[in-house]
Amino acid sequence: MTFEEYIHHFENYTRTERMEAKLMDRESDGCRYISIYCIIFCLVDVWRQVTGYGVKALNNDVYPIKQTAIVAITETFKFVMFTCLLLHGRSLKSLKLSILYAIPSLIYAINNNIYYYALHYTTPPVWNIIIQLRIVFTALLYRVIFNRYMSISKCVGIALLICAIVMTNLTSTGKEDADGKLSNDLLIALMLALFGSITSAIGAVVMEYLFKNDDQTFTAMQCQLYLYSMCASWMLFGFEYSAASSSVTGNTWAIYITLVLCILLSTASGVIVALIVKKLDNIVKLYSQAVANTLTSVACALFFPEHFQFSLHFLLCLFLMIFAVFIYESESMHLSSKFAMCKKKSQKYKLVLA
Repeated sequence: MTFEEYIHHFENYTRTERMEAKLMDRESDGCRYISIYCIIFCLVDVWRQVTGYGVKALNNDVYPIKQTAIVAITETFKFVMFTCLLLHGRSLKSLKLSILYAIPSLIYAINNNIYYYALHYTTPPVWNIIIQLRIVFTALLYRVIFNRYMSISKCVGIALLICAIVMTNLTSTGKEDADGKLSNDLLIALMLALFGSITSAIGAVVMEYLFKNDDQTFTAMQCQLYLYSMCASWMLFGFEYSAASSSVTGNTWAIYITLVLCILLSTASGVIVALIVKKLDNIVKLYSQAVANTLTSVACALFFPEHFQFSLHFLLCLFLMIFAVFIYESESMHLSSKFAMCKKKSQKYKLVLA
């Protein structure tokens, strides 16, 4: 078997595995590009979470505008940005709307609102741990519905992840009631994370099906997602419009500046995540998110010490969560590196022949 035949055989052999791992070939390679994307994402995502929690903390634990309005405005900005990208590429006419994109869009609109609602009961560092339940439900969904094989590493990763979530709920990193007992806030946050994780798993399955069976460009698919998500978010805002209106009770300028930063950073975060998935892959996104979650914990401990303090127990939970996610995705990382190495060898071999 020649080297070219081996490369062709290896690519055919790994095509199914690569699709199951939901990996995309990297458009941009090299440490410089990866570092730039990761640094930008971490900075944006950390400050997104800090401003999202800070705008409420500055206003006596009340959002200055309805949380549904924050999500709706953010999704509108995302849709406008991707529409501009389509216009820039002169591919808006080729956009084919599909009602199927409304399913994951509605789910993501609901989950975005759940995130802001959950911040009434917990802090971003704790939420970043318990929301990892979505990995567990996604794995179970693929196993039960699609009968997808679960390796030992994935099972170990899920077990460690569950341990981290349970340990997080056995300790208090935030509020306590007047009697010194643990409040029910973390339990409510866990219920929200449970619901959000189940819906997120469903949305992930639908998204994978759409992305693998739609011949449109990545930008066009993202544009559809944000179009339906924008509509769903404004509908949710309409349902809440009759509720008691929010008000500003603190430093007006500081609150509104933080609110604007929260919306802009949330918009930028969504765009950067899409670019990372498109130009790099989900593995880079995984590393970046893990670093961002760690830095968010540090930032919250510095800016909101009355709401969140570091403890050895929490650091152990955070480390266990990150380690569990890496164990869960270890096969995908190994497969991605093997394919990239084989691809480079193939290109080098072709250059030698030329």
